[in-house]
Amino acid sequence: MVRTGRLEIRITPELKAQVQAAAEAESRTTSNYIENLIKAAMKEKYKN
Repeated sequence: MVRTGRLEIRITPELKAQVQAAAEAESRTTSNYIENLIKAAMKEKYKN
């Protein structure tokens, strides 16, 4: 899948460290980990 969009957000250093650690624990990049979190949240929100 080609990535065509970019999204920049500001988060606390503590949250960034938590996300990076969680991504590393799943052998994922931070970007991929966040993308999967967003996809799961959207799927849950719009399930019908």
